[in-house]
Amino acid sequence: MLHAVPVGRNGADIDHVLIGPFGVVTVNTKRTRGKVWAAEQALLVNGVRTDYLRNSRHEVARARKLLDAAYGRHVPVRGAIVFVGVQGFTLKGGGPKDVAVLPDVKALRRWLRRRGRVLPPEDVAGVYEVARLPQTWRT
Repeated sequence: MLHAVPVGRNGADIDHVLIGPFGVVTVNTKRTRGKVWAAEQALLVNGVRTDYLRNSRHEVARARKLLDAAYGRHVPVRGAIVFVGVQGFTLKGGGPKDVAVLPDVKALRRWLRRRGRVLPPEDVAGVYEVARLPQTWRT
């Protein structure tokens, strides 16, 4: 697990990058005491549309490109948005297909376990080695 991974040269970062048999997951954490509603193309907090899905999709694409280049072959990357403190949580139609929108950390753990093995142990170690290098994320 890597925390606050600086990406590029303009001060952007990824909250968390998880690397394991489940592949690579970029995690955005969001704290709210409100209600969350998500569908394939929209995510609302207290009825207000957010850019969380767009940002997560951008982070996944960027992480995939950078890790593929650094590791020398395709690295499976998925995105997750994990909320802390929500008072209500609704996924319309199962939510987005490409980004996991989850109500809490327990749901993240369950989601990771259900992902199964997409990386063999030697690739988990190899991807971690390149992911922990600052130069991997600076291009």
